[in-house]
Amino acid sequence: MYDYEEFCPISKTASILGERWTIQIIREMHFGVTRFNEFRKFLPGISPTLLNTRLKTLEASGILHRRKIRQQKGFEYLLTPAGKAMLPIIQEMGKWGVGFVYDSLSDKELNAERLVRDISFTIDPAALPSGDTVVRFKFHDLAENPYWYIKVHNGKAEVCDGVPESDIDVYITSPLMAFTEVWMGGRPLQAAIDRGEVEVVGHAVYTRHLTRWLGLNQFAEFNPNYRAPGSGADESQVG
Repeated sequence: MYDYEEFCPISKTASILGERWTIQIIREMHFGVTRFNEFRKFLPGISPTLLNTRLKTLEASGILHRRKIRQQKGFEYLLTPAGKAMLPIIQEMGKWGVGFVYDSLSDKELNAERLVRDISFTIDPAALPSGDTVVRFKFHDLAENPYWYIKVHNGKAEVCDGVPESDIDVYITSPLMAFTEVWMGGRPLQAAIDRGEVEVVGHAVYTRHLTRWLGLNQFAEFNPNYRAPGSGADESQVG
């Protein structure tokens, strides 16, 4: 951890957050990640050695607490009050980033697993029919693992580890890049559907008002290209 040798609280904060991958680790913890292997799954670019080093530094700085998992092997990492208080900082960074330095995506930045996980956080179960709902995503440009599933059960949306036993209610097919840009507010969903970039198939009870239950990234509205549903190209209804 770099010491700026200044009493300024901004420098004190930067000494913690300025290390590579530290902000991303804290971001994932605010998404509910607590296990070492979960960090590895959602942060595939960080090596196990560096991840272990960053976690130890954050623990020493009072940002997280490492706790032995009861009746299981291994440890879990939990945010302390200081770590929880960093959420507004992370959110403001996201708003600024999507508004000023988010001009384009590259293929190497795409991550289907993280995209579908993040989409599951924004699904509104109250806007869906009662009972279970299964949504299948197919990113047809992926040679490996093109299929991903989200199941809404008991008012909660979760990514399925494999193919769910329940019937699929909504099929969404798209290149990974196209749907990531939709998710990040870079292009309207309905416009992507009209251009054939995204295909949505399902009963009208799900597809008629798709954007009522299928949310966007929390920073999408700060994207300069963002167009709210109903402004110009109407995204409120599919088909």
